[in-house]
Formats: sequence, structure tokens, C-alpha cells
Amino acid sequence: MTESLENTVEMLGQAISTLESKADQTEWNVKGIVYREKAMETKGKIVALFSGQGSQYMNMGRELLFNFPSMAQPFTALDELFTESNKKSGAAPKPLSDLVFPISVFNDGELEEQESQLQCLCKGTGNGCSG
Repeated sequence: MTESLENTVEMLGQAISTLESKADQTEWNVKGIVYREKAMETKGKIVALFSGQGSQYMNMGRELLFNFPSMAQPFTALDELFTESNKKSGAAPKPLSDLVFPISVFNDGELEEQESQLQCLCKGTGNGCSG
């Protein structure tokens, strides 16, 4: 996660540079930038446990999706259900993943709006509360 547009540009530059210099490596972690050519190998089953209602936050589970791509399937199904529910209620057909994994913003007002929409959804007060 980045703190500003400048930080994003800096991290992208670092990622490109590291990808070029470590092209022969299948995974690496440099300055908080993690690269893995493929998902982690696992033996057995994986269980994800999240604490109770109201503890949700933006990008919760992001690392899980990055490390275990098969976990994206439930989000795809939920996106379809959520979008269909929004259409029926007259709300904008916005996928659930857009609220949980929003596009990064770099000002407090936009960040607060994203957090508010997710919290409204989690509290059951609407599909993101407002447009």
C-alpha cells in the first residue's frame, strides 16, 4: 500500500528495477514489494477466519488472494450476487470487490468516503450507503 502518488511512482520504479535485476528468481521481497511467480504450494486444506461484524477494513484478505488465487472464486460469485442485488434495489450495480478492494486514493476525503461505504455495507445499512 502506498501513501501518496509520489510514493506509488517510486515503488513502481523499484518494482520494475527489481524485476529486471532479479529476472531469474521466482520470488523476492524488496522494500515491501513482494513478487511470486506462482501461488504458494500447500499441503492440506486452508482455512480463513475473520473476526466478527464491524471489524472489516478495506483490502482485508488482499494477501490471501495474492497468495492463493483460488480464493478469488468466492469473490467472483459474491460480485455477481451483489451486483444483481444492487440492480434489484435500484442502486448502482457495483461489485462487492470494488468496495473491499477499492482503487487507491491519496486524499483524506476520498479515503474516508471509501471507508464509509464499506462500513455502511458491513453494518447492513445498504449496499455502500450512497452512490
